Amino acid sequence: MADVTSDILVFLLGVVGLLEVLFPRQVLVVALRFMFESPEVPEGIELKPWVRTVARLERLAFVLLALYRRTPSRSAA
Repeated sequence: MADVTSDILVFLLGVVGLLEVLFPRQVLVVALRFMFESPEVPEGIELKPWVRTVARLERLAFVLLALYRRTPSRSAA
């Protein structure tokens, strides 16, 4: 049961990572909406330069984790 839950979680992280890769700006807008009480993202918000770099690394980590976990291990053969 734990393996199934782990596989589902890794799959979902991979999907989120892929969505972040394909639609980076839209994902950031959605994330900003969760951080503010107003449904509108305030105009003039500028992200610090490191935020985009960290977001890219996060996306890459999610996708690589999902791909790594989906690859059959050699020890299972």
